[in-house]
Amino acid sequence: QVVPAAHQLSDANSQLALPGLGVDGRMQILIDGSSLQPLVGRSLSSLSFRRNRFAEATDKLGGELKIRLSPASQAVGSPSSSFALNSTGATTVFSGRVEAQAPDGILPSAASWRVGEVVEIDFSTLYPYAGGDLVIDLFGTRDPNLSSFFPIDAISPEGLTAGSVTQVADACGAF
Repeated sequence: QVVPAAHQLSDANSQLALPGLGVDGRMQILIDGSSLQPLVGRSLSSLSFRRNRFAEATDKLGGELKIRLSPASQAVGSPSSSFALNSTGATTVFSGRVEAQAPDGILPSAASWRVGEVVEIDFSTLYPYAGGDLVIDLFGTRDPNLSSFFPIDAISPEGLTAGSVTQVADACGAF
């Protein structure tokens, strides 16, 4: 399930650094439950991030990452600037090392879901998704021996066709 669905085959208009792959820090993603409707009643077993098409070539990437999933306690359109207040009953679904192939450089067309253009993280604990808004909480520590980062495809408010993107605080960690 690609969220937002409009970007299954097209690039988004921005990029973010994934915590643990080149940057230290924390990132929280809130997803409107209507975008996840086909997943209601299923167990979530992995999470994939596609690289941004315009990524420069870099070295191999790796670091430590923890992912927690939970129901949202705040509306997606009006999250709290305190990450702790946005979720309730978080489940740690992954904690460990994550690695990514380095981007080869700018792609001639939209990034795809091919090997080498995706970081896929298989959960050690399945997450039973019952519906509603979902919070993805990511905590990462980069490998200090690797200096590059894996830029993931992302939507900024200007490129959003449905829903909303709200920046509630500056990024955590040194960039």
